[in-house]
Amino acid sequence: MCKTKLKMAEDKRTITNTIKRMYSIDFILPRFSILFATPSFYRDVKISFATLKYLIILWMEQKLRVNKKETVKVILDSNFLFIPSQFQLDVFEELGNLLSQQFDPVLLSPTKNELQEISKKGSPKMRRQASLALKFAEKCRVVYIGKDSKETHDDVIVRVAAEWMCPVATNDRELRKRLRNLGVPVIFLRQRRRLELEGTV
Repeated sequence: MCKTKLKMAEDKRTITNTIKRMYSIDFILPRFSILFATPSFYRDVKISFATLKYLIILWMEQKLRVNKKETVKVILDSNFLFIPSQFQLDVFEELGNLLSQQFDPVLLSPTKNELQEISKKGSPKMRRQASLALKFAEKCRVVYIGKDSKETHDDVIVRVAAEWMCPVATNDRELRKRLRNLGVPVIFLRQRRRLELEGTV
């Protein structure tokens, strides 16, 4: 019985070292079909069949944890929707890559109203960019939120984000600072070519 426990402990240490050496379980598992057909694998890597089974179960559990992640809401500020036209960057694709999970892009109704106002009353350049931003906004779910006459558009975003405790995508430095002071995660454009996350989702 003691020998069995010692063998299991050795196997677990071998698993840890193997994962560290190969960087990730996802790197190892897709190659098992080849490894099964290589008798030298068990001799060279020194992993028993029981250990191999344990490793597969561990990998499956990790995949289940990832799949069980809830869809995260992301509130988009108006200036964030200018990024595609200004820097030729697909912000929705980049958000998916950054978050590595399902996300729900949310556009608050006051933000949509702000874009509509700019598209009608701004400078020719701003009107054009706002019109494009509204087209990109069609990919978002519009959530209707009441706005007090004394509130700014940023105030509404801060209020809702603090209530939902969900990330906000914005390039406004002052808004980013206000949100971070409240512990709200922020997503912004870094070096005009990639998105970056401040905080934890």
